Amino acid sequence: MRRIDLFAKNAKPQAKSIKPKRKKPFKVSFSRIAAVLKSFKINKCYLNIDTGNVQLNGMLYPCFYWLGKASHKPVAINFLDQNEIILEIENNMARIIRALIFHLFTFKKQKSWTTLMNYSAN
Repeated sequence: MRRIDLFAKNAKPQAKSIKPKRKKPFKVSFSRIAAVLKSFKINKCYLNIDTGNVQLNGMLYPCFYWLGKASHKPVAINFLDQNEIILEIENNMARIIRALIFHLFTFKKQKSWTTLMNYSAN
């Protein structure tokens, strides 16, 4: 049984000890990863490959020709047993931080299909 003295100076009941809340770990979502990947800048891209199979090279030649024309990069397939890949990528902390901040302020959470439809209607 608990006794309470109403006339005591310290009539306040003892408060339970409050446990400090744990901080949530930094969540990495797919959209954040995509935002950081978009911040990379490709300086050089040179691709010249040979599969070792003449028939496969012949089938891939039109695809590689179209890919080279569409990307304005030297992408080619050859029949000379030469494989060369030169890829120069550049990024810095300012771009990464800018991409994360831009993502933070522009990303809208769509919780259901109806909210998705409401966002697309506006």
